This record gives sequence, C-alpha cells and structure tokens, in this order.
Amino acid sequence: MHLKRYKAFYHCNTAAFVASVVVIIIVQNKHLNTLGHAALKMAMILDLFGLMGAYVAGSCRDNATNIYVSALAVVFFVYIIAKVVAYASQGRESCPTRWVQRMRDKLIEHLTPNEPPRQGEGEPPLDEEKGEQKKLERKRKFLLQLAILAATVTYQTGLNPPGGFWSETESKGERPLTAGDPVLLDHYGSRYEVFFYCNATGFMASVAVILLLVNQRLYKQGIRSKALKVCVMVGLLGLMGAYAAGSCRLLRTSIYVFALVAAVVAFLVLQILFFRCGRRKLPEQPHGENEGDEVPGQSWVPECLQRWLKPLSSAPDGKNEGDEVSSQPKRRRQDYEKSKSLMLLGILAASVTYQAGLAPPGGTWGDDDDVVVSPSAAYISHAGNPILLDTNTKRYQAFFYCNATSFVASIVVILLLLQRNVSKRGASLQAMHTAVVLDLLGLLGAYAAGSCRYLETSAYVIALVAMVVVFITIHVLLSIGRRAWEGQEGHGVEDNDDDRSDQTVSATRL
Repeated sequence: MHLKRYKAFYHCNTAAFVASVVVIIIVQNKHLNTLGHAALKMAMILDLFGLMGAYVAGSCRDNATNIYVSALAVVFFVYIIAKVVAYASQGRESCPTRWVQRMRDKLIEHLTPNEPPRQGEGEPPLDEEKGEQKKLERKRKFLLQLAILAATVTYQTGLNPPGGFWSETESKGERPLTAGDPVLLDHYGSRYEVFFYCNATGFMASVAVILLLVNQRLYKQGIRSKALKVCVMVGLLGLMGAYAAGSCRLLRTSIYVFALVAAVVAFLVLQILFFRCGRRKLPEQPHGENEGDEVPGQSWVPECLQRWLKPLSSAPDGKNEGDEVSSQPKRRRQDYEKSKSLMLLGILAASVTYQAGLAPPGGTWGDDDDVVVSPSAAYISHAGNPILLDTNTKRYQAFFYCNATSFVASIVVILLLLQRNVSKRGASLQAMHTAVVLDLLGLLGAYAAGSCRYLETSAYVIALVAMVVVFITIHVLLSIGRRAWEGQEGHGVEDNDDDRSDQTVSATRL
C-alpha cells in the first residue's frame, strides 16, 4: 500500500542507526576520538538527517503532510541562522575592519614604550574568558539534554501515534479503512491533526537545535542571541499540545489538560513581562517631599506586586540569589548542581508521563466489531479509546489526572530552569523544588492507579508511597535539627573564645 514510503523510512532509519553506532564507537575509543573529530561530526549530522527522513516517511501517509513536516525543519533552520547573523552583525565591524584594527593596535604597541595598561583598557583577563567559555558550555549541555528529550519522545510517538493502527483493510462505512493508517485519524480527525502537527513541530525544533549545538562555530552565537532557547521552548510547548490532543478522547478531559497548558503559558508570559517591565523606570520627580531628599525613579511594577513576587525571586534568607551567585563561587557551584539535579528529574518525569499518557495502561480498542457498553452507560467504546476507561472508569480517571498533572509540572520545571540558566534570571530553586515534589507525587499516584486492578494491590502501593513520604519527612526534620544543633554549638564555641580573649586582655592590662 505504501511501499515507497516504507522503503524511504527503512533506509533512513537504518542509516541513522548505523551512524549512531559509529558515533558511539568513535567516542568510546580514545585514539579515534582524537583523530576522527571531523568524522564524528559527519556521523552525527548523518544520524540526525536520517532521523528526520525516517520521521517524515513513517509518520505521514500523504504528500501534503510530507511537505509540511519538511518545511518545518527549513523554517527552524532559517530562523536560527537569521537570528545568529543579525546578532553577529549588530553593532560590530566586518572581518577586514577587525583585522585592520588588530594590526594597527599591534603597530602602536611596538612603537610606544612599555607602560602599564590603564584601568578598563587592554584585553579581558584570562580567567574571565575561561569563565565565559564554561558558562556557554554549561548552557550548551543544558539545551542539548532538553533537545534530546523532545526528539526522543516525539520520534517514538510520531511513528506510533496514540490509538494504534488498523490491522485490516475494510471498505464498509462512509470512509474506507486502510491497514496501517492511524485509528485516531478516522474517529477523531481534528484531534489527530492537532496531535500530529504539535508533535512534528516539537521533533523538528529539537533536531534543529541539536544540529546547531553540534557546530562549534554557530552554537555560541545561537546561545547568545537566544535563538536556541526560543526553539527549545517552542519544542516543549509543542510537546504539551501533542499530549493534550493525543491523551484525551472527551471534551472534558481535553479542557482540563488545555487549562493546565494555558496556565503554564500564562505563567511564563507574566514572568517575562514582570522581569522586562520591572526594569523600566518612571520619570524622576524634580523635587522630593523634603528639601534635599532625592527621589529615585520608581519601578513600573506596583510596589504591592513587588512585595508579593519578591519571595519567588529571592533566597530563603531574604537575599537576592543573583547577587549571592555572582559574589560567591561556591554558592554558584551549588546552585548549578541543584539545577542539574532538578533538570534530570524533570526530564525523567516528562519522558515517562508523555509516553504513558499517549499509550495508557490496558491499551486501546482495536476495532468496532465488538462494542462494549461502558460502566457509566453513557459512553460507547470506539476503536482507539482506552480499554481501562470502559472497564474501570474511576481508576483510569485517577491515572489520567495524576499523569497529566505530573507531566505539566515537569514541563514547568524544565521551562523555569531554561529561563534561569540561559537568561540568568527566573524563579528561585525553592519554587522549583516544590514543583518537583508535586511532579513526583503525581507520578506515584499515576503508577498506583494504572499498574493495579484490585483494591488490595492499590492499597499496597499507596502504603509504600506513604512510607516513602514519612521517611523523607523524618529525614528532613533530622537534618534541620542537626543543623540547628551545630549552629548552637558553634555559637557556644565563639562565646568561649570571646571570654578567653577578654580574660587575656584583662591579664595583660594588670
């Protein structure tokens, strides 16, 4: 039926698999890793283009969708390149001009006597350059991990959409059914189209980001110009749209998931607006209330909102985290380690909940030959609908809502970390810790509801979850008490040292 399409998918997927094996061999071998750097790049590029070709051939059934998905990749590449070129050319001289300026500076340096450089002149210190390179490398790793997450889950779900495929070709009914076509396309055409286009957008955006991050010349400008950040955010939003369209069959559940997604988008937009508008100043007043008082420009954000939002952008002790990070290298390293741990947890939860939401426990109905009456007596099962929804409605609903909450919470954590690590501002780590706790609790609830069919097994899993929560609570309380005891002991030692020093001073005076 689709022989040419299958051959294109097979050859592209095989080429991507062989290229990935070659990349692994080159990376693992130290001798090949030092000598075959160019070969490694070519293998990675071939791998990614093979994945793109396999996705286009395997996820589509007509030429129109092929053209659309291929055009998506071109759009993302053109946007990133245009953004990088615009950022590089803005307020900067051309290469010949910079070369002439360097030659002029060298000539002046040889002709003039050796003098100590003035403050603010000369090249930046080597430590600052190393620090800048280290920050760019960290941002590159962060974006690369997020892009790999989106590419992995969207590739699998794009080739295996929710609801499965028709196993036989039938010509009965208004529309003939073709073996190998998605079931969801025939029963919920609009829902499947939303899922398909959102999933394809997430996949192409993530692959474009990976290709740019592999290039050593372009990824630095791509990070500085925020082009890669925008593409990653578009990919994650496409992931949420695909989840909302592919995991639901009823309008009520779709509204719930779309409301969660809309809340995430609104939160991000408000946060960006507050950070941008909060930096704007109103015109300064000419005179203060009292003579000699200086009235600085007031912030655009109202003072009451600043008081409400201050805990979200400050550390637990009330100090600004950005100031502490910039002044304390140790604190900056600790924040980086915490951000990395939170990112790994968010990626773990997002990947498993995305796949579980689109392929729910119990599977889906395969055809309409055997119509089963739902326990609610108001819902007739169709092909592509979850079986557990008909056999145990309450259990499936508990799984669905817990899984959806966990997925959206993980995306929130990832987006907040993306804004914090790339833009150097964002919500505090304490707020992200809270979101991660909600994420993991939703994951546990979805597992307890989806992995069991009887009340006894569900009670066992819930008891295990309660034991874990109690253990964590006891561990936190013990750690807090230990820190408080160590602090009191340290103050006692300082008081004893002060008493001894006072006695020494008194003896010296006598």
